[in-house]
Amino acid sequence: MIVAGLISLTLSVLYVLNVYYLYSLEQKGCECAMDFRRVYIMVFTAIFLVYSITLHWFAPKILLNYIQYILPVVLVGGIVNVVYTLQYVAKLKATNCKCSESVYRDVMETLAIVNAVTYGITFLMALASLEVIARTGGSMFSKMSRSRKH
Repeated sequence: MIVAGLISLTLSVLYVLNVYYLYSLEQKGCECAMDFRRVYIMVFTAIFLVYSITLHWFAPKILLNYIQYILPVVLVGGIVNVVYTLQYVAKLKATNCKCSESVYRDVMETLAIVNAVTYGITFLMALASLEVIARTGGSMFSKMSRSRKH
């Protein structure tokens, strides 16, 4: 539980740094960094940050009641965010956008890669679970639920 809290706190700090970095590009007039993806990444990250903090610290029971509606939006938005972040950073590097060079840009790219790997592993685990269900006809899960009752 403590480890999960520390990971959540670390990720929250990294997301705040991403939003700060993207906002600061506009403030310093970095024209070569102005792109629709920057806006999407900044807004999605800010909304996701509020969602995560609310979920973990303030109203977990309330949000869990609506998770079936929220989760698909967060999942699709997160995948789009990862793709846009990787495209955006690649564009900044390809155009040699000097005013965007920062350790924050590298952190943003690394976090997007970690998120992409996490989404990939989650997808593969979901496929493996579906395979288990298909092979056992769901009988494995009914045996597990019966054993919990005893």
